Amino acid sequence: MRFAKGLTLVLAVSGWILAGSAWAAETVMDDFEGYGSDAEVQAVWVAATANASTGLSAVAYDGVQALKIALHNGQDPWWTNVVMTLPAPMDLTDYSRLTLRFRGLPGNSGEALLVQLKDEWGNWLDGPTVDRATQIYDYTEYAIDISGWAERSAFQTIEIHLPAQDYGASELYIDRVVADTFPPLVDGFEGYASDAELQLVCAAATANASTHIATPGDGGGQCMRIAYHNGQDPWWANVVYTLGAPQDWSAYVRLMLRFKGEAGNSGETFILQLKDEYGGWLDGPAVDRATQIEDWTEYSMDISSWSGRFAVTSIEFHVPAQDYGAGNLYIDQIEVSDNPATATDATSWSGIKELFR
Repeated sequence: MRFAKGLTLVLAVSGWILAGSAWAAETVMDDFEGYGSDAEVQAVWVAATANASTGLSAVAYDGVQALKIALHNGQDPWWTNVVMTLPAPMDLTDYSRLTLRFRGLPGNSGEALLVQLKDEWGNWLDGPTVDRATQIYDYTEYAIDISGWAERSAFQTIEIHLPAQDYGASELYIDRVVADTFPPLVDGFEGYASDAELQLVCAAATANASTHIATPGDGGGQCMRIAYHNGQDPWWANVVYTLGAPQDWSAYVRLMLRFKGEAGNSGETFILQLKDEYGGWLDGPAVDRATQIEDWTEYSMDISSWSGRFAVTSIEFHVPAQDYGAGNLYIDQIEVSDNPATATDATSWSGIKELFR
């Protein structure tokens, strides 16, 4: 376990972040909403290889526009590079990561994704390589940890590299490039080697449910899969995540996680419930037919007025019946936050495009 939205192309988290002892908004570097034409976005996000082009697309993660990268790795130079260079260096020392959202399309060839950051002197930092990223069809978070990169005080360039794997043609979409800090993560489900290990922490409390490790998660790694069948007794599913010793969350005001269903699921409700060591509980909002929401979605519950947050012992995932059927619900990135804002309250600045005016 570990503690856990643009003007650039790297990472995504929403909300306000507590930086030191002062409230600080995340910086949405580029959300691609301000560009009026392909030509405008092409002047900022430049195709640096002849086998690629950039433009705008309505296939957006948030808002109505995203960046589209059309590429063909079967053509010289057999890999793709898109570059954004700021007119002047930007100091990112107050941030610990850069994120972006990416997705491909059905029919794409399978090509890798690697994002590289550079400072004004050309020193670089490579992010993780995502295998066959162009064949991931839901928007997925890509994140680079910049906390140990000394050159982040003079950050200037983002390079999006797409090394060849299938050597074919693809379209990759990028949205919500953000600089932020790591919020406290309760569990990102990356450390479990097997279903059995996960089930020691998060186990089914009803006979019609089970828990499993699954991929890809919201960040591209692992997540938890809850298999349910509400056509079987007791006609609703319950899974309990045990925190072990009581956790003092009095410094936090929200609990958040990411969830999604999948095609073919029956439509069932999703409710999160917290319990304290004295038997008290707090219910989060009920999401109607949550199991039929096919994109990763944020779930947020206000814990600021709950007296039990001083001694939290468990998180319960309830799936009450609506269609009384079966399916899978996926959970990732369980976080606590000291920011009272919701995802829709996140603020942004004018973005990268304005620096080029």
